[in-house]
Amino acid sequence: MVIRWKQVVISWLLVALSVVAAASDVPPSEIRPVNAAKTATTLRCGPLVVLLDPKTGGLAEIRYNGVPLGRQTPGVAALDLRQEEKWIVGRGNAPLKLLNVQSPDERTAIATARAGDWQVAIHYTLDATWPMLTRSAKVTWLGRGPTKLKGFWLGSPTFTAGKDAYYYSPGEYPPKRFPAVAFKAGASRSFHRSLSPLIAQLAPQQSLLWISDELTSVSDRTSVTANESGGGLRINQGFQVMARMQPGDTQEIGSACLWVLPCDGETALLRIHEWMRRRGHVVPADRPEWFRDAILYSYHPGGTIGSNFHDLGGFVPATRLLDHIAALGCNAVWIMPLEDASPYQPRDYYKFQAGLGTEDEYRALVARAHKLGLHVLQDSVPHGGRNDSPRAKEHPEWLAYEEDGSTLSYWCYDFNWPTWRQYMAGVARHYVAQFDVDGYRVDAVGGSRIPNWNSQIPYARASFAQLQGGLNMLRSLRAAVKQSKPRDGGLLAEVEGSIYGTASDAVYDFTGCYQVFQDLRRLPVDQFVPQLRRWLHEQQYAETPDLLRLRHVESHDSLRAELWYGVQPMRAMMALSAWIHGVPLVYHESENGHEAAFRRIFAIRRQLPELSRGTADYLGVETPPALFACLRAYEKRASVVLINLASQPIDATASVPLDRLPEQLRAVRAITVLRPAGEETSHGSIDHDKLLISVHLEPFEYVVCALRPAGENVASTLPEQRAKVPRIVAEARQRRDARRRAWASTGETGPT
Repeated sequence: MVIRWKQVVISWLLVALSVVAAASDVPPSEIRPVNAAKTATTLRCGPLVVLLDPKTGGLAEIRYNGVPLGRQTPGVAALDLRQEEKWIVGRGNAPLKLLNVQSPDERTAIATARAGDWQVAIHYTLDATWPMLTRSAKVTWLGRGPTKLKGFWLGSPTFTAGKDAYYYSPGEYPPKRFPAVAFKAGASRSFHRSLSPLIAQLAPQQSLLWISDELTSVSDRTSVTANESGGGLRINQGFQVMARMQPGDTQEIGSACLWVLPCDGETALLRIHEWMRRRGHVVPADRPEWFRDAILYSYHPGGTIGSNFHDLGGFVPATRLLDHIAALGCNAVWIMPLEDASPYQPRDYYKFQAGLGTEDEYRALVARAHKLGLHVLQDSVPHGGRNDSPRAKEHPEWLAYEEDGSTLSYWCYDFNWPTWRQYMAGVARHYVAQFDVDGYRVDAVGGSRIPNWNSQIPYARASFAQLQGGLNMLRSLRAAVKQSKPRDGGLLAEVEGSIYGTASDAVYDFTGCYQVFQDLRRLPVDQFVPQLRRWLHEQQYAETPDLLRLRHVESHDSLRAELWYGVQPMRAMMALSAWIHGVPLVYHESENGHEAAFRRIFAIRRQLPELSRGTADYLGVETPPALFACLRAYEKRASVVLINLASQPIDATASVPLDRLPEQLRAVRAITVLRPAGEETSHGSIDHDKLLISVHLEPFEYVVCALRPAGENVASTLPEQRAKVPRIVAEARQRRDARRRAWASTGETGPT
C-alpha cells in the first residue's frame, strides 16, 4: 500500500510538472526552481532595468538611467483574477506564491506563480530598442472541477510622483489632468477607451505610457485603473476575459505595455502613433480614396424613422431624391437596411422589405447614384435580428448564450462564429454582385452583446464573441466586398473603438455627437470651445493614425439637431463636422430649410483638399476662447477654420505659428476668406514668428481662411445657380412645417 501510495504521489507530481511546463512554454527538464536566497530576477535593456519580486514574480522595481521610478508596495497584489464572482488574490483568499522563473536572456523572463488552484505564468519582454516593457500571461486552472474565469489584471509598482506630476487618459471627455498635489490615498479611477491608454508625467522630463495591444489574437476589451496614494501612483491594466475552465485548461491573455519616455506628459501623447505603427495599428492600406472625400447622406427608401419608414414610398421616389442629394454637395449615400422584415430586424437577408419595390428598381437606384457621382453604402446588420426567426431555429449554434443557457431576444448572434461570419460575407457579396453597391455601413459591429457561454464555441473563450468577434466580422465582410470591388469597396463601421479602424475604412464618433457637441448648449461658450479643441487633439493622437470618423450632429438614432441647438448653432456645428478631420453626415430631411447653408459648407470642403485630406491641428492657432480654430494642411496648401460658437459677434485675431504652415506658405500674406455668403480677399501680417489673421464673425458664423503659394488662387466655391427644389423635397418641408405648427400650438417640443 505504501509503495502504491508513493506511485500515486509521483504520478500526480509529474502531471503537475507538465502543467507548469505547458503554462511557461519550457520543457520540464529546463524548469529551474527559485534559488534559496530568493533574489530578484533582473531584466535590462539600455537605460531600462526591471526587477521581479522573488516571492510573487510580479513587478518589484523599475529603474531608468539608474534612478528608481517605482517600487513595489508591500501587501499590494501584483495581479488578480476573478473566479466566478470573486477576485481571489487581492482579497487575501489565495496569496500569490512564485514557483519558478525562466530567464533565457536579459530581456525576457517567464515567472510562474500559484494562487490557490490557479497557476499564472507572466511573460516579460523588454523591447530591443525602446525602453518599453510588454507583459502577457497564461492562466491555468488546476482545480478538480469546472469553473469560470471572469477577469484578469496586471499591477505595477507604485511610481513616485513629484510636484509637477499628473496623469490622464487621452481622449476621455471632458479632457482632464489629475495632478499629484490632489492625489488622495485610496482613490482610484478606471478608464475603458479602446487600447486603454494612460499617461503619467512623473517629472517634467519623465513620463510613462500604459497601453494595451488589443490587436493580438488573444486580447479582449481592456481597461486601465489609476490607484492614487499620498505621493505616488499605481496602475492596473485589466482584461475583460470570460472563459469556461476545465481542470488543466490554459487561457492566454494580453498584452499590456509600459513605455518609459524621457519627456513631459504632453510630448508622450504625440508619440503614441509611433507605438501604434510599430504594432501594426494602421488603417487598411487599400482604403478607398473616396472615403477621405466623402460627404455622406443617409436615408431609407421607405422614409424617415419618425414615420416608421413610410413617408417616402420606396425605391422609385428614393431614386428621384438622389438628384437633390447630389445638388446639396453630397458624394455618397448610405442606404439604411432593406432586408425583410424591417430595418434592423433582419429576417430574410435576400428579400426586400414589403413595399420597397423590385430588384430592378433598386438596381436603377444604385445606377442613378453612380451616374450622379455618388458612391453607395448599403446597411449590413450582422447582429442577426431576433432569436425566434426561422434562421435562428435552423442554426441555434449561431446564437450567443448566457451562462444559464438562454439567449437574448434581439441582437443575439455570435459575431465570431465562423459559419455565421461566412453567411454574412455571402450576403455582402450578393448585394455587391447583384446591385453594384460599393460597400456597407455595418450596424453595431463592436461584437456580440454578451460573451458566448456556449460550451461548444469553436474558439478559446466566451469573451472572444465580443472584441474578437467584431474585428473578425469586419474582416470577413471587407474581404467579401474587396473580392468584387478591390479599389472602391469599403466599410463604415458603427462602432467607436479605434481598434476597429484597423479592419474597416471609417468608424463612428458617438462621443462627439452625443456628449461633446451637446455641451454647446450646456456650458459657457468660453469653457466649451477650449474643451472641444483639447478633446479633438487628444482623440486624434490616442487612436489609429489617420483614422476616419463619421462626424455627425444627428442621425436616425438621435433627435433632430435643429431641436437640440437651434437653427444657426446647428449650421455652425455642421460646418465644424465638415471641416475637421473626418466624414460629415446628413440624415434624411435634416437639410430642410438649410439647403443653401449645407451646399455652401460642402462646396468649400470639396474645393479645398486640405479640409478632407489634410492634417488637423486643433491647438496650434491662438484665438479668443469662444472662437473655434483648426489648421488644416495638405501638401503646399493650408486653411484656417474659424467658427464663432458664441451668440455675440466677435472681432478677433487668429495667430498661426509659421512653423505649423507648409514651408511654401510662410511668406504668404494674401488670404482668401470663404464665408457663408461669399468670398473676400484679406491680408495677414507677421508678428515675429506668427501669421496674424483679423476677422469679424457674426454669431455662429463660420469661415475658412485659405492660404495658397504665390501665383496660385482659390477658385470660386460658390455653388451654381440654386437648383429647383424637387417636389418630393417640397412635400417633406410641408410635413416638417406642419409638425412645427402642431408643436407650437401645444407649447411643447415634439419628436421629428
